[in-house]
Amino acid sequence: MYENLIGNYTFLLFYNWTKTLTKMTKEQLTEFIQNVMIGLHENIREIRERKSWADSKEINYIETKLLTYNEILQLFKFTAKDMQLPEEELGL
Repeated sequence: MYENLIGNYTFLLFYNWTKTLTKMTKEQLTEFIQNVMIGLHENIREIRERKSWADSKEINYIETKLLTYNEILQLFKFTAKDMQLPEEELGL
């Protein structure tokens, strides 16, 4: 039951994002992606700093979070490269 609700929610979220993104100008889309990249880089930096003073119980959680953020960042980088988008302009 919950899987169905999550699937429906994910579809609606994706549909709404797609509808919104297709209406954006190139400048708006570039600014949006740059802001997302800034947020990702800030989160990665904060987590790395936190890792330096975290206790042993938090280290595994922090490393998992750091791995996830890095995977998302790599996904953006690979996609931009595949689509021949200006990576530096996008903050990648």
